[in-house]
This record gives sequence, C-alpha cells and structure tokens, in this order.
Amino acid sequence: MRIGIGKRSETGLRFDVDIPGLAPFAIDLEKNPQQAERGPDWVALYRGERCGALWKRVPKAGGEAYLSGNLEGPAFPDGRLEIAVFTAKREGSQKDMVWRPRQEKAGAGDQPARRDAPSVQPPASRGSEEDDEIPF
Repeated sequence: MRIGIGKRSETGLRFDVDIPGLAPFAIDLEKNPQQAERGPDWVALYRGERCGALWKRVPKAGGEAYLSGNLEGPAFPDGRLEIAVFTAKREGSQKDMVWRPRQEKAGAGDQPARRDAPSVQPPASRGSEEDDEIPF
C-alpha cells in the first residue's frame, strides 16, 4: 500500500505521508552522515528528529535498487512501521513510500508466527466438563 509520495528537497527527499487513521505528516530522508559498515544508508527525520532508518537494497534477481527500513513512533504497532521506497511509476512524484506487513521469521522446524492469533489464554470453562451447552 502506498503511504507516501516523495520529491527531492535541499537535503535529500521529502515525503508527504498519509496513513489511514493518522493525520497526514511529512518525513525527510537524508543520507546518513555516519556511514558505518552495517549502518543505515539513509535516516528518516520527523520535524528534525530521527524516527527511522533505511538501507539500500538491490534485488538478487536483478532489477532496480530500492530502500528498505522502518519508521518508528508510538502510533505504529510495536512502535515500528516497515516501509520500502521505490522510484515512482506515477507522474508528479519521484519516489513512492509503501508500507509492508511485518514479517515474522520462523526458526528451523518452527511454524510461522500468526499475527492474528490472540495473545491471551481463552477463559476457563464456566461449566463442568460434562456440560454439552455452549456458554454464550
């Protein structure tokens, strides 16, 4: 889902971000001045404060490079929203910011985690084990 449209700015890229359920806001992407070996290539700024990071990715199968990373903030589930930035295919914008669902990584032999599964235990039975009626 596209959540932002970006254009060049004096310091990098400026995105007008519109996420359903939140007021529209602006995010600036600037090249990371502190390039470390595994550090982000770009930093995301909200009103001048760092609120995320992105890394340059090149598809293994070939194709155009893109940025992948996250935005951080209290309005997002688990405090983080995973995003990607691509060259725009629509006129009037230079880059598209898209949201992508967070991917839970399963270990060897594990089943993939379900994000829609409840995290609480079901309530204890109200009737006896011999009770065939459903309590609701």
